[in-house]
Amino acid sequence: MGLFSRMETVLKSKMNKVLNKMEDPRETLDYSYEKQLELLQNVKRELQR
Repeated sequence: MGLFSRMETVLKSKMNKVLNKMEDPRETLDYSYEKQLELLQNVKRELQR
């Protein structure tokens, strides 16, 4: 069981490293900003009720 758990951890680590290289920080930031704007609009809409 310990061997499989360790292999799983190593594979997850490798996949995470690959995904981090592919990720563009600007896109992530833009997406986060858009989501924050949506949440803010929802809050404003609810306050107007």
